[in-house]
Amino acid sequence: MVGDIDLGVSALVRWVRKRVHNVVSDFNKVDQPAPHCECTLDCLANGTKGEVCSVTGPNRCRLAELGFSRGCEVEVARKSAFGGPIEVRLRSYRVSLRVEEASGITVRAVED
Repeated sequence: MVGDIDLGVSALVRWVRKRVHNVVSDFNKVDQPAPHCECTLDCLANGTKGEVCSVTGPNRCRLAELGFSRGCEVEVARKSAFGGPIEVRLRSYRVSLRVEEASGITVRAVED
């Protein structure tokens, strides 16, 4: 009887360890789009580079003046917590954008 309980407890411990490992490994994976997949600029993770495909929205003229044009390479330098601004490396400078502005910029993820 005692041996059966030990066997059950050790099996339970192995099962819990496996589940915890799966959760931790899933948490550590960064949701990055596949290469050549189009998404908006705000969906890219920190350090991810992309190529601008299109710019839409009410601020598209201002964004074009800042240098967001088709084919331009951009990189997400930093993203603020809780939906704050996104810092983007563009050409030879950095620009901070609101999430609403970044969601109007369609990019294609590129590999380094």
